[in-house]
Amino acid sequence: MKIQFLKNKKTVFICAGVFLILLGVLLTVNAVSKRTLKIAFYQISDGTKEAMIKNIKPFESKAKFYTIDGSKPLSKKAFKKYTIIFTYNSKSLTEKSSLIKSVPEDTVSFLPSKIAASTKIENENYALPVLLDHFELAVYKTYRTQLNLKIPQTLKQLTSYLIAVNENASYPLLVIGADDNELWGFVSTFAESMFSSEQYEVLCKSLYEAQKTNQDIPYNLKLTLNEIKKLMHLGLMHPQWTQLTQKDAEYLLKDHRVGTLASTLSMHRKLPNVLTKYYEATIFPKDDTSSKFGVVCPQVCAVLTKNNLKTADGAAAVLHKLVSDDMQKNLSADTMLAPAASVGESVDSIADDIRFFAAAAPAGPLMTFSSASFTDPAQAHRYAEKIRAYLEQ
Repeated sequence: MKIQFLKNKKTVFICAGVFLILLGVLLTVNAVSKRTLKIAFYQISDGTKEAMIKNIKPFESKAKFYTIDGSKPLSKKAFKKYTIIFTYNSKSLTEKSSLIKSVPEDTVSFLPSKIAASTKIENENYALPVLLDHFELAVYKTYRTQLNLKIPQTLKQLTSYLIAVNENASYPLLVIGADDNELWGFVSTFAESMFSSEQYEVLCKSLYEAQKTNQDIPYNLKLTLNEIKKLMHLGLMHPQWTQLTQKDAEYLLKDHRVGTLASTLSMHRKLPNVLTKYYEATIFPKDDTSSKFGVVCPQVCAVLTKNNLKTADGAAAVLHKLVSDDMQKNLSADTMLAPAASVGESVDSIADDIRFFAAAAPAGPLMTFSSASFTDPAQAHRYAEKIRAYLEQ
């Protein structure tokens, strides 16, 4: 009996030892997990995401990277699961500001004041702009030189410019309208140019309410679409521009049939350089240059969540590093987008101009309608189809 008791006692000690070892391992794994930065990307292109990862890994080797399904709304669950989220500035972020930790002031100080103000709520930054996209106008230099034309500064001058270019170009103005981002960028930019920034932001709110309740297209948005229709009826745009793809644009550019290209910087970069190198990019013309205006400028932002306080210092350090001179230079070079910080070398003069436009415009960088008025990507796509249908009537 005594031998059996000793055997049982030994077994208990062994089991207890194994349990303690396993518990120690679990606690260690859990502690490491809590120190590991979980960095997620939402609706960020593969190229930009890869550039971010490439530049973050050298100084944050323990970070783990994830991709959030961009076809679905950005959920509250994501803010509880990840430490840093990279996404575009949007209504989705402002609605969830209570789940977001504000960006430290010493990091925000690296940004021009207008760019910093674009992500503020009650004097706190809910996101850190890291890179800038932009909806721009690019004019074909050969036709402009042949016809001795000046780059248009207002919408009226743009119409006159397109009429003049129509002598040489089959399609004076080209927009890649089959792409939702390009469609929203063009319509948003045209509306902001017509109404100035303050009325544009009112229109963003009107569209937000209209799409939520399935109301008709807001009045000022209809006015914008009607002005675009005028350009179509004058034969200054491709008659099927709302269905044009990137490949269609490449074909038309190759044959020198395009007088001006209106596109995002990111789309401009996707097109072969051999086709776009003779196009001079500039800010989209404003209807009234004396009024307060902004620039439609999608911003790749970094968001600090309140997910895990144990990684807060490390996450804040990552954001601070993202706006440093070297990092901004590297990210601009790798993504071909514009840097957001005041300093940091741009990949080229086009990207540098965009930073200047965003920093110098009285209203600073503005969201597109799709970012400012929609939180559900599927709903934004359905409304884009609604706009196409209206333009094609």
